[in-house]
Amino acid sequence: MSTLMDAIRKAESEPESGDISIEPVPPSPHKQDERQAAEKLFAVKSSRGGRYRFWILTGIAVLLAVFAAVYYWYRMPETPVTQPPPEVAAIPLPPPQPEKASEVQAVPKQEEAPKTEEPKTEGRPAEAVSVKEHPAKEMVSPLSVRGYEAMSVRNLDAARRDYARLLAHDPQNREALLGLAAIALKRGRTELAERYYRRVLQIDPEDPVATASLVDMQNSPEGESRLKTLLRQSPNSGSLYFSLGNQYASRSQWADAEQAYFSAFGNQSDNPDYAFNLAVSLDHLNQQALALKYYRVALSLSGKGFPGFDQKALEARIRELEK
Repeated sequence: MSTLMDAIRKAESEPESGDISIEPVPPSPHKQDERQAAEKLFAVKSSRGGRYRFWILTGIAVLLAVFAAVYYWYRMPETPVTQPPPEVAAIPLPPPQPEKASEVQAVPKQEEAPKTEEPKTEGRPAEAVSVKEHPAKEMVSPLSVRGYEAMSVRNLDAARRDYARLLAHDPQNREALLGLAAIALKRGRTELAERYYRRVLQIDPEDPVATASLVDMQNSPEGESRLKTLLRQSPNSGSLYFSLGNQYASRSQWADAEQAYFSAFGNQSDNPDYAFNLAVSLDHLNQQALALKYYRVALSLSGKGFPGFDQKALEARIRELEK
């Protein structure tokens, strides 16, 4: 029995013949060389891939920058005007010259006709008498035509001689008085011009040209209401609209000034000052395309008479807007 137990213990202590001993197998030199070559190849591919990725990302960034620059260039607003619009009536008057007392003659007042007593009719009523008035045709004096033509070619001396002769023949002639007033303004004689205009108003208190000229010269706060009152009676007066536009422009009310200047130019489209001031008001309202149109009209009309703007400054402004 003991011999059997000893045999069993001996068998348990010895390893079984079917067990497998697992030990790490060292790699062969040939396999090790192949592995190192594969690792080097993978490292080379990794470095090339990183380099390609860098250039691709750089190219994408450059394309995005170019696209952003093009988009900004197209969406960028127009370059603002570098020079401000010219001022309205920027040309100063020439220095005043000594006045002559003989240049202004007193306007004779119209004498009232003596009142006559109507005959009394007894026994029967007076018959109604209808009187038809035939308006007399206004005759334009050759002296007035010659004075106007002399003003058109800027010959003040000849214009003054013709208007003075006309005034000597007809002391209440409106064309002569307005012509002499305009000549006095061009020569800087503002007091003399004002006296001529007031003489016109003595004859016709609602004369639009004389009223508008006096309002511009005095620049009083009541001028606007006075002009509007006269415009109700003379809605086609370019002078009144022009003076009203000057009132608004002096207060920088350019929208109202533009409407007044437009009405003035619509009633007298051959006046360079009306076209110029209309262009200035449009220029201040940032309507440069329309302003350029009327600047060109003013320049084309500036060859005759005495426009109140600087022609060289106007040409410079036109070039600026044409860019």
